[in-house]
Amino acid sequence: MSDEIDALIEEVIVDAYNEHEQLWSFRQTFEDNARFPFRATVVGAEVAVTAVDFEGDERRGLTATCRREGQLHSVSLLDVTPVGPMPLDTRQLLDAYRRWSGATPLPTTRVEKTTRWVYPRFAPALKVAAPLGLTPHGEWDPAAEYWGEPG
Repeated sequence: MSDEIDALIEEVIVDAYNEHEQLWSFRQTFEDNARFPFRATVVGAEVAVTAVDFEGDERRGLTATCRREGQLHSVSLLDVTPVGPMPLDTRQLLDAYRRWSGATPLPTTRVEKTTRWVYPRFAPALKVAAPLGLTPHGEWDPAAEYWGEPG
C-alpha cells in the first residue's frame, strides 16, 4: 500500500512547485475525490468531517470542517482520526496527505471499496410510460404577475 500512497502523492503534486501550491493541490484533490461526510474523532470527540479546505496558512496546512452537535468547527486535518469504515479513495488521500506532511500514519481501519454512481443519459432497457399530457390554462403574463423586487 505504501507504493500506492507514494504514487498518489506524486499524482497530486505533479504540477505544484512549492509547498503553498502543493497544499492547494491536495485541497483540490480532496474536493474532487473524497467522500463527505465521514465519521472521525478530534481529541477524542466524535465529529462528522464535511469538507477539507486550505485557508492559506502553510504552517497549519489543510483544515477539516467538522460538525459536532449542530455546530461547525475548523481544525487541522492532521488532528482528525477517522472512525469506522470509510471509502478507500478518501482513506488513501488522508494517508497521502499525512505522509506528505511528515505526520505519523493513521491507525489501520476497515476501508470500503466503492464505486461512484454513473447515471447514463439514455437507459435502453428502461421502459417508460407515456409522458404526462399538457393542458392549456390560459395565457400567463410574467410582467403582470411578477412578485419579486421591482426593476
